[in-house]
Amino acid sequence: MGDRVVITVTGKDKVGIVAGVAAAIAKCGGNIVDISQTILEEFFAMIMIVSLSEAKGTFKEFEDKLRDRKSTRLNSSHITIS
Repeated sequence: MGDRVVITVTGKDKVGIVAGVAAAIAKCGGNIVDISQTILEEFFAMIMIVSLSEAKGTFKEFEDKLRDRKSTRLNSSHITIS
């Protein structure tokens, strides 16, 4: 698996966005290297750099875990992983 990925999350602001994404990353063995987030009126925007050097499984499994709405609690947010 590659060493680092950039994750962006955008959508309506709500409690638990950062916690949900961070928990999903941790379950996969990823490590948040850097994070920037902001609230724009009622919208949330976050960019993370995540190290996958210690991650378990394939990149596809990591991507699927982060896109799983139940594990991240992101019902109406958009996640991009690159």
